[in-house]
Amino acid sequence: MAKGLYSAFDSGTLEGVIDVNSSLGPWRLRSSNPETKSSVVIEGRPERVYLLVDAEVPERLSPAWRIILNDLSLTKVFRPNVVVGDLGVEHALTVYDVTPIVRQGRNELKVTYKGEIPVVVNGVITVALYRAEKFSTTFSLEAGELVMDPGEERNERCEGSCIAFLKTSVTAKAVVESDNLRRVVPPETVEELSFSKRLTVRNESQKGSVKLFALFRSKTVEPRIAVGGERTSGGIVIAYEGDVRLNKLIVNVLKNGVSVVYKVFEGVSPGDRVTLPVQDLESGSLVRAVAVIAGYRKVMDFKV
Repeated sequence: MAKGLYSAFDSGTLEGVIDVNSSLGPWRLRSSNPETKSSVVIEGRPERVYLLVDAEVPERLSPAWRIILNDLSLTKVFRPNVVVGDLGVEHALTVYDVTPIVRQGRNELKVTYKGEIPVVVNGVITVALYRAEKFSTTFSLEAGELVMDPGEERNERCEGSCIAFLKTSVTAKAVVESDNLRRVVPPETVEELSFSKRLTVRNESQKGSVKLFALFRSKTVEPRIAVGGERTSGGIVIAYEGDVRLNKLIVNVLKNGVSVVYKVFEGVSPGDRVTLPVQDLESGSLVRAVAVIAGYRKVMDFKV
């Protein structure tokens, strides 16, 4: 029977959107390789921001490690929220509410450990909740340590958009079926699994463990966001036809999949028209427009 569990640390309905960012290992930290670094960009002023760090340590080891956000040390002592022991290893997950100390723009994250006995860091994940006009998101943010032995499986259902995080041990592999796709996750791998209907994770190894350590569920009702475009003598004119103001409209002109023209327009309102100056453009060129509202992004393609 699977060991441990994961449970919700935040849930409800948000008049806005949720943005998940992950930096995944595994990284084996010790004196000769003492730290791992990552970063996350925070758009605007988030309602709440959570930081999750998943790690594995030998049983009865209490490493003197540090988790640092923007040069502020969150901890000097290994005190995870959840610990599950399995075959001499402690699977440990720590969740922090870092809302008061994140800043707009780029935030730097660092985990450091200088001991001789290695500590494995599987991933550093941030979840930002933003208020956004005319958006409504029902969500459940779940985390913990669910460790599956050989032959065991876990089934999850989703209505909307869901993300799960999985880790296979050095001697194990997982078979993952997400919606209508089936694939194998090799040993000693950390993966982010996106699905919209169902997820099955099965440990198909003779030995070793497969674990899930986070699951984020959300269902968003969003306003209309659409663009139209036409070629003119001055370039490409893009009309924004949505119902809410955009923080940014990012526009790329692509040729054979490569960007040839790139421009960012700030503060685009419903009914606005913006011009992308470009000459000698081949007929039928692909234009990719990305609407950005807080942590929400919508990609729209059209040809001109």
